[in-house]
Amino acid sequence: MRTVRTVFAPLLAAGILLAAASAASAQSVPAAAKACNAGADPAVPGSTVAQIDGVTTVSPREAKCLLDKLGSQLVVIQAVSDEQQQLPNAQLVPDAARMSYDTERQKLVAAQYALLTGGDRQRPLLVYCHSASCGYSAHAARHAVAAGYQNIFWLREGNEGWRKAGYAFGFGPVDAKGFPVRYAEEVSRCDSMYLEADATEMVARRLAEHSGDVESWVRRSAAESAESSVRCLERLKARYALSQPVQADAARRQARADAEVLAALQKSRAAIEADPARFYLPQLNAVDLGRLAAGVPAARNVRTFRQICGPFNLPLPPVGDRDGLEDVKARYNAYVSCFNKNRTISSEGFSEMDYLLSVSRNTRGIERYTCSRWQGARCVPDASYRPIGNLTTAANYDFVLAATHKSDSFRREREEVEAEMGYYKQRLSARFDEHNRYVAERDAEAESASRGYGGSGYGAPSYQPPPTPIRRSSDTSARGMR
Repeated sequence: MRTVRTVFAPLLAAGILLAAASAASAQSVPAAAKACNAGADPAVPGSTVAQIDGVTTVSPREAKCLLDKLGSQLVVIQAVSDEQQQLPNAQLVPDAARMSYDTERQKLVAAQYALLTGGDRQRPLLVYCHSASCGYSAHAARHAVAAGYQNIFWLREGNEGWRKAGYAFGFGPVDAKGFPVRYAEEVSRCDSMYLEADATEMVARRLAEHSGDVESWVRRSAAESAESSVRCLERLKARYALSQPVQADAARRQARADAEVLAALQKSRAAIEADPARFYLPQLNAVDLGRLAAGVPAARNVRTFRQICGPFNLPLPPVGDRDGLEDVKARYNAYVSCFNKNRTISSEGFSEMDYLLSVSRNTRGIERYTCSRWQGARCVPDASYRPIGNLTTAANYDFVLAATHKSDSFRREREEVEAEMGYYKQRLSARFDEHNRYVAERDAEAESASRGYGGSGYGAPSYQPPPTPIRRSSDTSARGMR
């Protein structure tokens, strides 16, 4: 079991100071409770019980009133270890949130309460957790009852109700200078990486990459880093809005952010230029020349989808060209086979290409520090840089970079070809249907022509002309005629 001193070592001094300060500065607890009308506000919905024997349930308004009137005499206990939202002067006592009420647990919690109250069971306690449905604070209140405390107030709505009421949160115990205990660690995260002691190595690489325009890069990086630091400090000022030491310190840090970051960058630059070999020789010696040399040959083998399978530009033969239709059908099926075999681009060689790109970027500006160019005594030996520089030329970099972009081209081209193939397949199928209808009609006409006019065998035509009308002899007379 953890000892009380282990759990509460950071808060021990704070608890003793609170006990000493509570003697005569605040009014009596009964008077404060009466003035605040503690326990009168109606309970809000929640899964916890509304009342606990020996405990006064208070609303956020009543709790705020008690804090104002009792000051440091009121011991505020948060029954969870969440450090993000705490009531002013709250002490974290997560062990009090346990449901167990065995003897050992009660002794542990009672000892922790005693540290915070100086052993005075008449000291008022205000316990809370997250919300009206959070049972941790109910357990903390029952532990206080079991420990013999006489003035226990339960903020049943917790920090959720406190927030909804519009009240400010606190920041826990403070150090001897009045800063919240956690502020020193949090504010260090707002410092720019360029202010760190080990940042020079990183700055060396970045300065090498931007050797063509170092001053511009230094100032731009300083501005970006300072802006990030200022935003971080703004968040801390909002979080510790009630702490005047934090407000003053954060404002001071914000005012000097630009100058400090720029000075740190310039200091790193000066260190690099004083001894370039110290910064860049280990980097050059670590390069794998064999792997680096494989980057360009690997890039030559990278092909896009259309380079592998060719463009999809099959013609559509006219109706009646049966051989042409069968030919393009066979060519279409062959293209489909290539399409299916090359679903993704081969990743072979991409590791070597990525390595060449990475080394190129990391060594791009080192040439200016080689002994044939740099005037300083501690220059980078040409023999160490030249084999790498010959492989990481701008032309090789651009060529390999273009090859890596072919992976995107491969996917895009394959999607385009897939759409073209789908459209062509529909048209080819329709053309086959047209061809089959054409052949059927042609065959029907040929069969009809082969029957002739007689409509029966021996080549007699199936078509018969209409019969000729019978004419009377010329000596036949009609009525009224001779």
